[in-house]
Amino acid sequence: MRPSPGAEPTRAALRVDPKYAPILVSTVMAVVMSFTMSLFQTVMRVGLVPGMVTAWLTSFAIGLIVAIPTAIVAAPRAQRLVRHLTSSPDQPKGG
Repeated sequence: MRPSPGAEPTRAALRVDPKYAPILVSTVMAVVMSFTMSLFQTVMRVGLVPGMVTAWLTSFAIGLIVAIPTAIVAAPRAQRLVRHLTSSPDQPKGG
């Protein structure tokens, strides 16, 4: 069933539960980084030739398989490390 013309989904329907924010941020960052890095590496490796887009998208897909789980695991550890490196000795470290 299609919504009536002019009907828009409510903003609440497009929201993700805040408890998933760390995973969502890691996933978005992994997608952006993989997209950019795979494009740059593919162009540097094969140049702007026919078939470059297919090679890039293949590299991008493989990169996502590695990047998303890596980002989800690494992001909290990186945040703790940065918090440790940037806090003063008498300042509480936090969770």
